[in-house]
Amino acid sequence: MTKTRMNKLRKNKTLKNKPQNITNFKFSDNLEELFISSCIKCKHPNKIYINNPVLMSDPKLIDKIYSQPRKTEFDGVSAILDNKKYPKIFGSNIDTIFFCHVIKKNKNKLKNVETFFELGVGGGFISKYILSKFNIKKAFLNDIEKQVIDYATTDLDLPKISNSKIKTTTITSPFNCNIVEKNGITFFQGDGINVLQHLIKPRVDLLVCNPPYIPSSKNENDLDINSPNFWEGTRLLRYLLKNFSTFATKLLMIVSSLSLVNKFVIDELSKVRFQILENHTVPIKVYSNGQNILDNKHVMDLLTTNNKQISINNNTFNVGIVNDSNDDWKYKHTIYFVYIYA
Repeated sequence: MTKTRMNKLRKNKTLKNKPQNITNFKFSDNLEELFISSCIKCKHPNKIYINNPVLMSDPKLIDKIYSQPRKTEFDGVSAILDNKKYPKIFGSNIDTIFFCHVIKKNKNKLKNVETFFELGVGGGFISKYILSKFNIKKAFLNDIEKQVIDYATTDLDLPKISNSKIKTTTITSPFNCNIVEKNGITFFQGDGINVLQHLIKPRVDLLVCNPPYIPSSKNENDLDINSPNFWEGTRLLRYLLKNFSTFATKLLMIVSSLSLVNKFVIDELSKVRFQILENHTVPIKVYSNGQNILDNKHVMDLLTTNNKQISINNNTFNVGIVNDSNDDWKYKHTIYFVYIYA
């Protein structure tokens, strides 16, 4: 805080020389106002005291404070996401850049790709990168969140495949899905598996997905398919490994050492032809159902009691949490960029 601003605070008649209880704390877009509104002044001229401090690592609080629009840039491709306008969109993260980095290094494997489908577009940077770097003739982008489709069709500024007016269609049977077609790209807002099963014919050249990879329990197979959480945990990952060849000739996907705690993931991965294009061991910064997994004793017990290395089709994988004492991060996992082909 500047000295001028501090002087203004000292002259403010509403701030007494004794601590006050602040009863109406409101989140503000202006971080300086936010700071001032959460502080009280005491008689000591050089100290500001926080009344009722909270941990800003709490995801419920983080979600209420919007940063400035965030720009992601890699290899000449950029995207700007304003989380105040699109609060339900998860922006780019380390997995996103990892994806694009590996795609760049392995362009020869994708040189004949003309059609692709991204399941779970999120911030959309991976799709934008693929559309910018390859001669794509048809693209299908899917997410269950409406804000993702709104952002992808407007502010994401995707490259055009063709010039066409925007067209919107709603399908209610056999499932609910909103379809938006614009500039040669088709956007599906709805359950991506239903879209793949019923609306993508013939199969695409490339399927791209960064699925959830934290096992929800040892008994994920016991979940009812009608459960709202059916595709959480490793179920989507396992479904794609088992069925991708029905929808695509190639699959690009991240597999984490954490997901390999589930033996069913290992079983499905051992049945397909694949190549590990690259892997990195990184700190665990993962939220599941709004909770940091490091705070979930059940999940941590599952991930820390299965640490080992295994071989799948002559490829070595870490399993569970990786012990790495090279820095201050106690808990890490290895993410593998896997190229799977029919």
